[in-house]
Amino acid sequence: MARSEIAAILAETGLPVVYYQWPNGAIPQFPCLRYVYDGDSSFNADNMHYKKFDSWSVTLVSEWKDDASEQALENALESHGIVYQKFGDVRVESENLTQVEYAFSFQH
Repeated sequence: MARSEIAAILAETGLPVVYYQWPNGAIPQFPCLRYVYDGDSSFNADNMHYKKFDSWSVTLVSEWKDDASEQALENALESHGIVYQKFGDVRVESENLTQVEYAFSFQH
């Protein structure tokens, strides 16, 4: 799945979305989504790539725990058949923000 397709799916949440990081000087509106390409993993057989998987992660960043935004993100992913792993809340005290990360992979 292309980066633009993932951006379109994430945009369905109605939240601001950025790939990798906000431009210098830009201040994101919270809650927001940040997504990144985590690389690929291959299944090798007979000295060749048998199957390739692209791995992605999405971080929901909010000022406090935001159940409604989490549900919106999960609904968007699930409506496109994306199976994900959800990782627990992380409070970033120095930034006064809460983060929840989601990870998923797609086969080429």
